[in-house]
Amino acid sequence: MNTYYVATLARYVLVEADDETTAREVGHGALHSLYADVRERLGKEVPIEIRTIREATRDEIDLWNWHHQMLATEPMDRIPSQGDRIRLLAMRDDPAPIQVGQLGTVVSVSRHGDGKDTWHQIDVAWDNGRTLMVVSPPDRFELVRD
Repeated sequence: MNTYYVATLARYVLVEADDETTAREVGHGALHSLYADVRERLGKEVPIEIRTIREATRDEIDLWNWHHQMLATEPMDRIPSQGDRIRLLAMRDDPAPIQVGQLGTVVSVSRHGDGKDTWHQIDVAWDNGRTLMVVSPPDRFELVRD
């Protein structure tokens, strides 16, 4: 059994399978669950068009495991709303990250995934003039109460 990377243009999953055909079938079901937020928002079924199926790299597997560990331990009750102020505590793997400690105002929040795979894209207008999203998890922030 191998770990396969199965992806659409926008999202991916890692699945265990014996071959690419099985990986496609298992991956399609996992991606269908991952697109639940899009179906809910649009009010209709959305096609799952798999573009890539290949064996996952060790780095991809490690990141996947780390991400799911973070999802299991990250409190989801502190997701901000539009207009909330936040302070950045950590930004992982961004080539030009916002400096830790920077304050910003939440512009929008998008929920992605379902159940234990839920994560949030938080678009922020930072006080330093930049706009850059926070992905929670893995990025970390705290709500600032004035």
